Amino acid sequence: MRRLGIIIAVDHEAEIVLSDPYFEWKATEPRFYESGDGRVELVMAGIGKVFASWAAARLSAICDVICTMGTSGGLSDQRIGEIFLCTEFVEHDMGGRELGVGDGVTPFSGMTDFVISNCSPETADFAESACARAGIPVTRGRAMSGDHFLTDPAVAEEKREEFSAQVVDMESAAAAKVCAFRTESEFFALRWVSDNANHDSRTTWEENVRLSSFDFARILRELHSAITK
Repeated sequence: MRRLGIIIAVDHEAEIVLSDPYFEWKATEPRFYESGDGRVELVMAGIGKVFASWAAARLSAICDVICTMGTSGGLSDQRIGEIFLCTEFVEHDMGGRELGVGDGVTPFSGMTDFVISNCSPETADFAESACARAGIPVTRGRAMSGDHFLTDPAVAEEKREEFSAQVVDMESAAAAKVCAFRTESEFFALRWVSDNANHDSRTTWEENVRLSSFDFARILRELHSAITK
């Protein structure tokens, strides 16, 4: 790995990361930051698939590996604070049945099923090892993404069963899709479970999103350390 790109959607998810003097961040343009040694690029993309796609496209021009860091909803018995290392993604609000494809499959894209993935086993192991060195265990899993919150328990359960996902967010699958079908950059995600996808827990989410930034800063230190050796 030569250069790592990081996509973060929400300011509080990056609060500790961007305030950590270890990285010697410098702003290169609005929403873009570069570590002092130039090995890590970070984009504060904003919420949703369009902004995530924009960030992934920009980063893919200069980074060979891209990662989203952010909070997610757990879809079953996931614990608050549990972190999932995801290398498989599903766009749960993509529907093209009328065009003869299944849910999650983009018509005329070359997709043969709903799973989006563009991460080698070596890169996944690299990320997991960095988390372990940071003292933060991770669980391997699949994330699904869409541009709306899943607040109906029945709908969330239906999608969980259909796509075999453990967590849900609003960015990861879109960034993964750009990397898998339009660039040569590898992609993985680190998703911190902040709430259950079928509950309205706004206050809890706001508190937990700040906590997630502490873990992301520790993990990113180890990722950075490993790529500079």
